Amino acid sequence: MSWVAILFIVIILVILWFVFGNKQKETSAAASAAPSKAPAPSATTGKGDDLKIIEGIGPKIAGIMNEAGISTFAQMAKKTGSELRKLLDDGGIGAIADPTTWPEQAALAAEGKIEALKALQDKLKGGRKA
Repeated sequence: MSWVAILFIVIILVILWFVFGNKQKETSAAASAAPSKAPAPSATTGKGDDLKIIEGIGPKIAGIMNEAGISTFAQMAKKTGSELRKLLDDGGIGAIADPTTWPEQAALAAEGKIEALKALQDKLKGGRKA
């Protein structure tokens, strides 16, 4: 093997070490800098509502809402779409969801108006007004 081939392999290894070594350091630094959070309340423990009933909210978004202190329909109903958008942006997933109808859906759920909630959700597509 020529010295050029050996030099090429060494350069590739150094580049790979630099790229993957820095990502691992960034990940561990971010993990150690992040404060530990209490587990989110769930509907099964009686400490909150199942926010996933609201169209457009899945497990990840429900977790973000719980971490922000929103664990009931009544709490969500008091928020505006822009306030919920800010929470999603802060959680790093703002671009994938549209929270504009969530307060309305949450208000219906909080009042126990399940039929009205279902009727509204039938008009929505992914939580958005169609």
